[in-house]
Amino acid sequence: MPFLASKGAADDYLLALNIHSVVLRPSLVVGEGGASSAWLAALSPWPLIPLLDLKAHLQPVHIDDLVGAVLALLRQWPVESMVLPVVGPEPMRLSQVIDHLRAAQGWGPGRYRQAPLLKLSGWMGDRLGWRALNRQSIRLAQQDNVADPEVLASVCGYWAAPFFTRLQGWPTAAVSSQLTIRPLLLAVLARDHVGTAAVCLGPGYDWGLRIMAQAGVHGAWATLAVIAGALCDGLLGVGLLVRRWRRATLMLQLLLMTGYTLCISLILPQYWFDPYAAVAKNLVLMVATLWLFWTEPRR
Repeated sequence: MPFLASKGAADDYLLALNIHSVVLRPSLVVGEGGASSAWLAALSPWPLIPLLDLKAHLQPVHIDDLVGAVLALLRQWPVESMVLPVVGPEPMRLSQVIDHLRAAQGWGPGRYRQAPLLKLSGWMGDRLGWRALNRQSIRLAQQDNVADPEVLASVCGYWAAPFFTRLQGWPTAAVSSQLTIRPLLLAVLARDHVGTAAVCLGPGYDWGLRIMAQAGVHGAWATLAVIAGALCDGLLGVGLLVRRWRRATLMLQLLLMTGYTLCISLILPQYWFDPYAAVAKNLVLMVATLWLFWTEPRR
């Protein structure tokens, strides 16, 4: 595993220096702001939670206890170089860790299943640069990561508390739900835009021309309007998937939907009475777009 190999080489180099050094090897670190913790919080609201492994054990430690261990070591530094595990007091499966996160948010135990197609997912993750899902992360998830907490205590006297006793103010149901809903909503909107573009340039092309005719637009102008609208939809769908373009795309999407809705209301008001609510649905999409814009991280 490249990450473990490079980390191991750095640890060996540090321990070989002519100084008293300490290498800390924590199990899963849990706490607000961590990448893996955010991933677990995003999984916690789901009614059925897919995991990379259901059997491996680890000993999660809260970030506050990791900091506490470092401070304890600074007060009582070892007289020789060593490797120290920083772990919680009891081994547990990842599903149990998430159950504790769910309990902190007022939810009951979750239901868990082994994630399907792990080999394919790992291969795709390596090719696409996914940090949370790749062959290395899958192998790590399938291995136990446990140690004796007495080792650290014997050196500096520090004992980590059960991580779930530190879950005060994080995670919250609002934040976890947002982490879950945002990527889903972005994916649905992107699919709708790209799908609309494909339909408008394909089987729905003539239908688009008929709508333009109802608005009094014919010939080349009607053709241009249908094709331009389709291309605009396709570009919006792509823009939603690219993080650095997302804020601008969301604002442009909101402005375009507002413009479309006003134009249709003035020129083709009968579409407000469509039994499928084709225009009325724009209001829902506008609110969803506004929420995505407000919650999109600034970079």
